[in-house]
Amino acid sequence: MIRLYLDTSNQFIHIGLQEDNVWLSKISQEAFKQQSELAMPMIEDLFKKYDLKTSQLSEVILTIGPGSYTGIRIAMTISKVLGAIAGIPIYTLNTLHAIAGTEPTIMAMMDARANRAYTAIYDLGKEIQAPNITLVEEIDFENKVTERDVDLLENMSNLKDYWTLVEDVHSLEPLYLKENDQYGSNNQ
Repeated sequence: MIRLYLDTSNQFIHIGLQEDNVWLSKISQEAFKQQSELAMPMIEDLFKKYDLKTSQLSEVILTIGPGSYTGIRIAMTISKVLGAIAGIPIYTLNTLHAIAGTEPTIMAMMDARANRAYTAIYDLGKEIQAPNITLVEEIDFENKVTERDVDLLENMSNLKDYWTLVEDVHSLEPLYLKENDQYGSNNQ
């Protein structure tokens, strides 16, 4: 079983390739506003390095947000193409969940710009507080983690029980948090 993991939702690009639960490659590098230029060449290089064809992929796992509007769509578009053309099953996981992993009571955070953060709280992989937008100065939580603090690809793999199978690739949509009058709340 060969799995491709993708996350392009924020400042980093994360691409992982696993065969039978053993990592062949994990790439995590800062790529702010460069994900669209880097993603496909990196994937192509991995496929060449391991002599793989698209038809050999068993699953694609991607983060669906929250995060950068364009960033989220890069991994999502690659996944949709693989799902639609090659018939590869696609699984999703929200980005904050991937950041939190399976740690005990932890707040996952991502920059949402303008002195705001995307936040969510998890406990051993279970969602305690759903993703939302919070003013940075209002965050009062002791145990916090960001994308820079974790092995996001390892977390994605470890959260397999929380993956969501995409039944219809054409209906796959990103998780955008849209704020209303108060930064701390959202409408999805």
